[in-house]
Amino acid sequence: TEDNNEEESADHDTSGNGAAKQSNKVRKSVLPSYRQLTSATSTALSFMEEGSILLECAKNAEGMSGRCLRRLPFQSHALFIQSNEPASLREFVDALLDGIEHEQEATRTLNESI
Repeated sequence: TEDNNEEESADHDTSGNGAAKQSNKVRKSVLPSYRQLTSATSTALSFMEEGSILLECAKNAEGMSGRCLRRLPFQSHALFIQSNEPASLREFVDALLDGIEHEQEATRTLNESI
């Protein structure tokens, strides 16, 4: 059918929409959706650790400026992943959580000095 043909072409197409469809397919298999995380039981969350940590990151980052949020992934990687090797998803999400805490502490320190 048409859907199967689109999936097959996404696997072989390296430009345009095919690549976007393929990357979307990969993203869906890596992290659970927000709905799955918020409706899951605590037992089910143990199987979705990266997703639950990412949800915690989103909650902790509430109120941060757009500029801060934009640089946060790069800053977190530079500060908390001490390797030139690619990081696992778990390592990166943990570093992102640490980066949020680091940025909030820096903001608190700056506000206290004023």
